[in-house]
Amino acid sequence: MTLDASGLAKALGPERNDGLQTVHTALCRREAGAFQRAAKSGEELVVACTQERALFLELNEQTEGAPGVVERPIRFVNIRETAGWSKDAKAQPAALTPKIAALLALAQLPDAEPVGTVGYRSEGRVLIVGSADRAARAAKMLADKLQVSVLLQGPGTLPQERSFVVHAGTITAIGGWLGAFNVSWRAGNPIDLDLCTRCNACIEVCPEQAIDFSYQIDLAKCKDHRDCVRVCDAAGAIDFQRTAQEVEAWRKKGPIERFQGWLIDSGLIHDEEIRRIEAEADAEIEAAVAFAEAGTLESVEELERFVTMERVPT
Repeated sequence: MTLDASGLAKALGPERNDGLQTVHTALCRREAGAFQRAAKSGEELVVACTQERALFLELNEQTEGAPGVVERPIRFVNIRETAGWSKDAKAQPAALTPKIAALLALAQLPDAEPVGTVGYRSEGRVLIVGSADRAARAAKMLADKLQVSVLLQGPGTLPQERSFVVHAGTITAIGGWLGAFNVSWRAGNPIDLDLCTRCNACIEVCPEQAIDFSYQIDLAKCKDHRDCVRVCDAAGAIDFQRTAQEVEAWRKKGPIERFQGWLIDSGLIHDEEIRRIEAEADAEIEAAVAFAEAGTLESVEELERFVTMERVPT
């Protein structure tokens, strides 16, 4: 690999170009003496080779008068693989000079301050954000491995089968880290996807075609007919009086979340117990769903039984 020493020296400037007066091509072999002389100087060293890192460290240790790496660390940077091995390197070697100079300058910067670490434990939950078509496709691919929730961000088509939780809204905040993300969004559409049964009745009666198969209302198209509210009266999924709400904020105000927080603060429950309880609840729900899906539909005569109190003969 051809190096442009003068170009590198100019790009790095006088504060960072010391040692570039000579370009070495065999520093780890016949030119090792040059490395040892630099090592004995006690000044900071940057070696543009990572392949022979162990050899250079050994040479430094064997060089009389050279400070140890604890006292004077030696920095190594790989300019061959990261900047030199390409078609451009052979055709225009000078074109690589800016990138090589940047790598050398970066290697001379002091080590970054250490950052705090966080524990990672996957709870097996994932939130997919996107349009209905793309999000549903991704959810289908992950549903057999993870507990999937979807946050719709655009039109499309949701499957009729309710195999994963679906929300809709505009993201207001994302925080946390891998395994512990927190997402807040503002839900302002008249259709509540938790209540929507995806029966398509609202789509059929809407004269403006303002509702698509993502089961959200395009408020720019919607007028004042409200036929959708009428056909959805039983499910109650459509409410034009519903105000926008911070979903995550209200969820944190829920009794289960608040009670769990109180138990944690009081030292009455710990993470392992919470995970066990959640796993047992998930397993119970899955078993109930599997039992229901494996059963047969009720007859019309039995459909309303136990919905209201049976009349007592007088």
